[in-house]
Amino acid sequence: MFRAFVSCGANTWIVLTVALGMSLGCQGRRASLCVESVGQTSKSVDVDTPENELPTLFERAQQADRDVWWPAVQRLGRLANDNEALREQTWRHARVNSLGMKFAEVPPGTFVMGPDEHRIFSVQVAHQVRLSEGYFISIAEVTNAQFGRMFPGAVQDWEYSPHQDSPAVSISWEMANKFCELLSAKEDAVYRLPTEAEWEYACRAGTTTRYHFGDDAASLFEYASCGQQVGSASQVAKLKPNAWGIYDMHGNAFEWVSDWFTSSYYAACAAEGLVEDPRGAERGRSHFLRSDGSHVLRSGPWVSRNPFACTSTARFPKPLLERVPFDPDLVKMSQLIGFRVVRELAE
Repeated sequence: MFRAFVSCGANTWIVLTVALGMSLGCQGRRASLCVESVGQTSKSVDVDTPENELPTLFERAQQADRDVWWPAVQRLGRLANDNEALREQTWRHARVNSLGMKFAEVPPGTFVMGPDEHRIFSVQVAHQVRLSEGYFISIAEVTNAQFGRMFPGAVQDWEYSPHQDSPAVSISWEMANKFCELLSAKEDAVYRLPTEAEWEYACRAGTTTRYHFGDDAASLFEYASCGQQVGSASQVAKLKPNAWGIYDMHGNAFEWVSDWFTSSYYAACAAEGLVEDPRGAERGRSHFLRSDGSHVLRSGPWVSRNPFACTSTARFPKPLLERVPFDPDLVKMSQLIGFRVVRELAE
């Protein structure tokens, strides 16, 4: 498991707990860890696929029913992984890569980014953003199986992400970027973390409401694994997607973006008027937490009970308290963090 432990005072932990609305208590004693190598579960498949199987898989990959499209997408990914000649076909017809990751195409456009209603870590200022180029974004968070195929020697703690198709968690920003680097080299395409603006634009999917489905948090559980008294992250893409077919944007795991975090970044952008293709501050700084070197986290964790921690605009610095004071019934902050990726349009 990849973690960076940072010591921090108890007061900061209290602030983070209140801000996220987390319930960190577990029922009874913690189950013993089930440790296994993700890479060992990936098996080679016979790539002598009848030509008539591909059209059926392409058609199933476009269906709305997860029980239909998910296995089709995974099958296409395995075929494309073992047969490089099929990669272009699976991408062109189904927007599926060699890891079985499905992507949505996001068009260029202008939107109002923010305000951050959480009001804890950011100045609450809305500002206009223009994204001049479209991009592809993975419709779900990177899963344990997908992460393990890029890092076959990785040992994963399954306690808080118990399924192959649950989001890979306990992931550092550096490791998420390394994943993108390796995948880019493998497929001769550009993969990277989304910018904060790209993430919010994809989350909103053309909406201006608190959530991509509206303003009423009562519907949140239909779209997000968030505050449901569950002890672990859920399987990805099990709930409803947004209007652009993107899942789990309002909860399941925190998600890294590429931007550095600064408390006053929104205000600085608003002062400029329309901001085009923002990439974030040159360096991270949180005046509230008096810390340097933090990148932005979006989405929200499954343990959050605060609906404002899961809105389209909620943003957080990397939790400074990577490990809470030792207690077997407390979730470590690092175990809440995953990521999804962007694939740039081919020139």
